[in-house]
Amino acid sequence: MTKTTSLRELKIPLLIFLIIELAVLIYSTYDESPELIFAALSGILLFLWSFYSVQRTFYILAFYVAVFPSYASYLRYPYLKLWVFLEVIAIFLLVMFFYDFSQRIMRKEKLFFLKFSLMDKAVALFLVWTLFSAIWGMVNGGDMKYIYTEFYFFGLYIVYFIIRRNFDDLQQLWLVFIVISVIVCFVYIYIAFRETGLGSGFLIKRVSTQQPHLAQLAFPLLLSYFFFKSKTAHKMLIWLCIIPVFLMIFFSQQRGLWVGIIFSTLLLWGFSLIREGVSIKNFLKFVLFLIAASAFIVTVAFFIDKFFLGSTLLTLVERFNTLMKLSTDMSLKVRMGEISHAMQQWRYVPIIGTGFGATINPVILEHYPNNAVDNSYAVFLWKGGIIGLLIYLSITVLFFYRGFYVFKNTHNRNAQRLAAALLAGLAGLMVIALTNSCLAYYRYNIFWAMTLATIEVMYWREVP
Repeated sequence: MTKTTSLRELKIPLLIFLIIELAVLIYSTYDESPELIFAALSGILLFLWSFYSVQRTFYILAFYVAVFPSYASYLRYPYLKLWVFLEVIAIFLLVMFFYDFSQRIMRKEKLFFLKFSLMDKAVALFLVWTLFSAIWGMVNGGDMKYIYTEFYFFGLYIVYFIIRRNFDDLQQLWLVFIVISVIVCFVYIYIAFRETGLGSGFLIKRVSTQQPHLAQLAFPLLLSYFFFKSKTAHKMLIWLCIIPVFLMIFFSQQRGLWVGIIFSTLLLWGFSLIREGVSIKNFLKFVLFLIAASAFIVTVAFFIDKFFLGSTLLTLVERFNTLMKLSTDMSLKVRMGEISHAMQQWRYVPIIGTGFGATINPVILEHYPNNAVDNSYAVFLWKGGIIGLLIYLSITVLFFYRGFYVFKNTHNRNAQRLAAALLAGLAGLMVIALTNSCLAYYRYNIFWAMTLATIEVMYWREVP
């Protein structure tokens, strides 16, 4: 566990930070801005709590990144008032690296990059290739605004090393994630409630933000308590947490997320069969679980129809019906058209890609030239070439291999449950990635990196 330096040793930096925060507070009061006043007061309290602790600083960052919406979501739902500033995320990352590096220097530890594992090297290579793609994009005359943006989001995978080197209590880390995810769900439900009167006909209005993607990790984590032996009290608490998570999944109306959640659930069941063996008893337990889950869904749907404009059943039918008519789905045609445009650029530089900053022309008049397509793997191939895609896929292969090794070899029930949940969660996320750029251009890359690092830490605890 990382040793925390006493405040006495760092009283000057502490005083400087407090002066800055007090200046912001005074300015905010003069400017009569309640949002800035709240931010300033929170900043003082949280800074005192987290000072010189990588773990606590990361918890604050995770809360900030997850709970507050993106600027685009703020423009869509302006009553949210506050949004995530990407510059703030960068400052948090720099502070954590400073804390980590200075602590290791004071303890006279060897430089951590001299002890890289195979996964560490793969992630480091991905980050190096990210830098190369940014430089290559500049050489090719890419749009500098997009080059900076893409380099930023790809670079968020550096969080892998923060988690890898500083977190020993992984159970606590993911419990904090679950708590944060539940808070996100309530924010999302609030948006849905505010938008309820804006539905069209009998269908419930869709709420469009990136936040439901967190459910792809949170839902398997919660569900794992039912597939693996857990205390009854824990299961009752988990049921309470599942309700808001399920509501967020429903209100998102993201077909890719729905498929990913179903896929993750089936994988978790598979892991439980591997652990306990295939038997009639286990099959009946799964059937009972499906019955209980169905009753739960019907009950939740009943309450949704009581408080929200539109029909839950008709909304579900309409969304699933679009999956049955993919050949005529305009959204799919537009996405495939955009991917085709990107691949036309890629074929001229297939090995190293176009580099960052490349854009595609609009497929329909309502669209405009942009730097993204709705397929994460196409993004990696387009911008990073075959090399970039293979590097990322090698990371995922190592993740699943090492995660399954932990699952098969650990004697710790909690570790086994966590490994199964993370394997199922990331597998579902990779399914969703076929429909959007969540693995490439989301600020939640910090959580995907956290998943990779967790399995790596667990793996080296089990290797003899």
